[in-house]
Amino acid sequence: MPMSKKDFIALADELRAERPQPHWDGNKMTQWELDIEAVARVCAKANPAFNRCRWMDYIAGKCGPNGGAVKVSPRVSTSTSSSPSVSVGEGVSHG
Repeated sequence: MPMSKKDFIALADELRAERPQPHWDGNKMTQWELDIEAVARVCAKANPAFNRCRWMDYIAGKCGPNGGAVKVSPRVSTSTSSSPSVSVGEGVSHG
């Protein structure tokens, strides 16, 4: 049975959770990005309906799991600073 959209989202959630922190060694981020690219290739082979670009954007935090806007959890914040942008495989074609 091919992987379903639900499977792809669950996999992406796990990969997002393993994203290296900014203060970690840069090699870990590079390896994580290479791993994401490799997993995306396998997913595309597993299901022809796999939307690689949307999946990569979801992992990068650029969209929600269905491609829409990212849901922001309601919380009180006294800080006006924004967090740094997140990118996965910057400079790599997602098509």
